[in-house]
Amino acid sequence: MNKIFYVALSLIAFSAKSQDGVMVDLKPDSVVPPAEKVNHYLFNYTQPSDFLNPFTSNWDYESTPNRFEIVGGLEGNSNGLNQQFVWNILGNKGYTSKVKYKIRNGLKTENGYEDNTTAGVRYKYYSKKFNGFFTAGYNFRTMRLANFNKEVYELLLYGNAMFENKTVDLSGTRFQNSLYNQFSLGFYKNIKVKSYTISLGLNASFLHGMNNQSLYVNKGTLFTAQDGEYIDLIYDLRYDQNQGGDKRKREKADVGMSGDMFLRMDFNKKFAFSFSIVDIGAINWRTQPRNYYGSGNDTVHFKGIEFTDITNITSSNLGGVKVDSILKSFLPTQHSDKYQTFLPFTLNFTVSKPFWKDKIVVNAGIQYKPLYKYYVYGFVKTNYFVKPDLVTSLTLGYGGYSKFNVGIEAAKHWRYFDLAIGTNNLIGTVAPLAYTGTSAYLRLGVNF
Repeated sequence: MNKIFYVALSLIAFSAKSQDGVMVDLKPDSVVPPAEKVNHYLFNYTQPSDFLNPFTSNWDYESTPNRFEIVGGLEGNSNGLNQQFVWNILGNKGYTSKVKYKIRNGLKTENGYEDNTTAGVRYKYYSKKFNGFFTAGYNFRTMRLANFNKEVYELLLYGNAMFENKTVDLSGTRFQNSLYNQFSLGFYKNIKVKSYTISLGLNASFLHGMNNQSLYVNKGTLFTAQDGEYIDLIYDLRYDQNQGGDKRKREKADVGMSGDMFLRMDFNKKFAFSFSIVDIGAINWRTQPRNYYGSGNDTVHFKGIEFTDITNITSSNLGGVKVDSILKSFLPTQHSDKYQTFLPFTLNFTVSKPFWKDKIVVNAGIQYKPLYKYYVYGFVKTNYFVKPDLVTSLTLGYGGYSKFNVGIEAAKHWRYFDLAIGTNNLIGTVAPLAYTGTSAYLRLGVNF
């Protein structure tokens, strides 16, 4: 049942990855105006990957106090691992020889991978006296990070037979997988000065951890003897895993906090600067933790085992041998230490400028994440207002793990409803076997 629930939420999130919206200014005596009377607010639709930002919307109405949104999104990036590999793992599917060959040929000497998914709801209340919004929301979140060299994934994809009488270097391997619930409260306030307007948003979230695995190999090697007679593992590593347990206990024990901040300066709608930092926080895992670790030159000699390929991992075994049994044999020191994981925050800075009687808005910016060998991501996003209630966008970007990205987006407003949908990586989304990045997003909104 848990697997079905997770897959369903993942599918919801896959159809999604939201972006900044377009704010409209309405006449004071208007509730929800006809579309032809809507005047777009230029600088609220700027960044290519804002589906995690709690301050963004498709359209916001200062004269309608209530707004409800359904939001969701997914983004995944790697410098060498194509997205088909990830979807096969999540979907518990196998790998043909052709797919394995394609994945192997795309791997770099050193590889990085990261993805985020979210699916949830958000409520916003506009206060004229406060001149801003109060927000509350819930999201189901998943987050995965990995760093590995090519030999490590050849070991997983093909098993250790190809490394007979050879040593695989495991040093620098990192992996983290987290599932958690996020409950948020925040505000967004406009402060008007003579020549500009400052918009400030703050958001605090309570995090309820559901599942986590975390591995870091500082130094390690794996030697396979001829005919798989034995394996020698030398390691300096730590592996942490949260076992879940009783739901009531987890709600009290596996908890954390995170925060978000947004700041924008709008200079009389001639140009604007915006800055945001999202997902800065941590989760404490205290319910039935399991840890394996060793330091220095700890060595394990294991006889009579041969790894097959990674498809066996999805069914919780490895060549017919249970993973737990292998861990106990390879890493005999088991502990039950509480541990903590930190969320990799996302930092954005954007400059926006309108052209051609405000029908085109060009946004240029950078995005940074504190990930190992993750390049600063630079982008140019161009919004074209076909009509005041219809926006199309094209994004060109370079950086991160997957380097070059092309994104397309569209947003439409009706009398009471609005919709935004798109992708920040068109190539990887439509052809996951051909590219190493993917994204998709969706936001539905209703004002009342």
